[in-house]
Amino acid sequence: MIREQAIVHILNIDRIGKRVFFQVSLPQDTRRIIGLEYDARKSGGEPYISRFPFGAEGDTDMKRYPNHLIGRLTLKNSYCEGVFFESYLIEDRNTKQYEGVHGQLFNVEPWFSSKKREEISFSAKGGVIEGFYEDHYGKSEYISLSYELYLYIWIEKCGP
Repeated sequence: MIREQAIVHILNIDRIGKRVFFQVSLPQDTRRIIGLEYDARKSGGEPYISRFPFGAEGDTDMKRYPNHLIGRLTLKNSYCEGVFFESYLIEDRNTKQYEGVHGQLFNVEPWFSSKKREEISFSAKGGVIEGFYEDHYGKSEYISLSYELYLYIWIEKCGP
């Protein structure tokens, strides 16, 4: 019987451009790493002052915003040489455009904590995941910013 489990690891980012090295222990009965999800939750910060006076931007419900770069994440397993995941993490800023709507007219999508799962297929026999994260979130829009980055590492486990 194949079982899946999500391991949650939280990174506290309290400075723009912060770089963090971290480790996540895997259970001994881990067979494979099968996916990754992430979610950035702002806890404080001071944005740059807007160029537009209040209300001058028009109807914000209909405005499309470009996606925003959160940071760069690199993951590797301590027992193997090489990197098994490296990518830029992106925030989808167009959440009002029917994202997460699960009415009768829409099909339910595999969402978990607002991000779709990145599929990974990497054999891992327990051990430790070593990670490196570099923040890019606040570089263009904030004077100061703090947030928590939630990483959900999906594993496939052996046994009953």
